[in-house]
Amino acid sequence: MNKNILHNTINNIENLLIDKNDRYGDSFYKSLNKHGNKAFEVRLEDKINRMSNLFEKNDTASDTDEGLIDTITDIAGYCILYLTYKKEKGDE
Repeated sequence: MNKNILHNTINNIENLLIDKNDRYGDSFYKSLNKHGNKAFEVRLEDKINRMSNLFEKNDTASDTDEGLIDTITDIAGYCILYLTYKKEKGDE
């Protein structure tokens, strides 16, 4: 494993999460507060379904915001947001 690539990948996800959170007004946390864990499950399932569809079509292009890399990044991001949310609530 290349530690520099890992570090850069994590930093890119962090920056993306901060940017999207600013743009969308903390919508993920609002959804969790309103709908509970189901909000996380549904969003993650949507991303996993998209990823599966891309794999089935052998569409691994990453040049769009709907591509495989973007989708996997979204999955990682939602997992990080959920973990952060749980820690903030004291539900580790």
